[in-house]
Amino acid sequence: MKYYNEVQTDKSFEEALTAVRNSLQNAGFRVVSEINMQQKLRDSLGHSMNGYMILGACSPKHALTAITHEPNIGVLLPCNIIVAENNDGTCRVAAVNPLVAMQSVGNNQLEAMATEVNSMLENALKL
Repeated sequence: MKYYNEVQTDKSFEEALTAVRNSLQNAGFRVVSEINMQQKLRDSLGHSMNGYMILGACSPKHALTAITHEPNIGVLLPCNIIVAENNDGTCRVAAVNPLVAMQSVGNNQLEAMATEVNSMLENALKL
């Protein structure tokens, strides 16, 4: 099992970002953080690269369940999704697979929740 789920899209970087934000919201997530890696790496290292944005998404209901059953689970939250521009102008969108992330926790009470969140993320990737 891979640690991420991924799709390719013909959308431009900005179009893909907008589509992902909307799709996450429609799937019940809130985007709680955004890291523009293209800008961060350019500013700190002078490195030029294609668009690369990391979105941190959270389903409040599921986050509460996770924190209730595993108080230190916050080190694995929120769910990260990347929107990355390919060299040909298309984009790939990848989301963490919560099932894989939760395996390291070893708390069976989180398995059903991780399965549900993974399904929600897979649906959100249907741009």
